[in-house]
Amino acid sequence: MSGATYITNIYIGEQEVNPKGYFNYAVGRPMLKQGENNMLDLTIDNEQKVKVTVNPVTGAGNPVVLDGTIEVAISSGDGTFEVQPDGVSVYLISGDLPGDTVYTISGDADLGAGVVNIADVVTLHVEGAQAQALGLVAEAPELK
Repeated sequence: MSGATYITNIYIGEQEVNPKGYFNYAVGRPMLKQGENNMLDLTIDNEQKVKVTVNPVTGAGNPVVLDGTIEVAISSGDGTFEVQPDGVSVYLISGDLPGDTVYTISGDADLGAGVVNIADVVTLHVEGAQAQALGLVAEAPELK
């Protein structure tokens, strides 16, 4: 018991006389190592489509499978989509006019009988297609 008191007295004595420093601990919320986020921004023109494939990972970034196929919903915009037969890919198809379409792609993370939905958001920025050729057309010859 006297040993514990002695150590305490030394510690208090150092703080009162000449402290050499101290540790100030702060604990934040856990974050993924690779800094992943749940949003994908893509830009295409109004004559294109783009294939997006999901590659599900655990919280530590390790590959994992989903239970069933992905589901896709449009939150806003005039684009469309085609889920592919493989169940993990989707074509995001631009609308006719420039603008943004926001898609939510989700899947079931629970491999058992339950359902645990996970989802990511894709914003598809659609620009107007630019002319690639002049499309010259000649008419029938005329007399001078």
